[in-house]
Amino acid sequence: MVLTNLVSANVLNPYLMKKSVNVSFLEMMLSLIVWGALLGPAGTVVAIPLTLVLKRVVERSSPEATTAVAESG
Repeated sequence: MVLTNLVSANVLNPYLMKKSVNVSFLEMMLSLIVWGALLGPAGTVVAIPLTLVLKRVVERSSPEATTAVAESG
């Protein structure tokens, strides 16, 4: 039972998270550290969703910013 839990937590969950929401293990760990330091225990609970939202905002704003710079130059 312990072996099954260890494999599930350390291998299966990161793999499925990477596949489903396109977040690497490093991004998950860094987001837990950063949001946990900023918001405490509540930050660790909402770390992954906050990181995904922040990532989506940056991705959506980035092409618009590069297009505006290219058109003005």
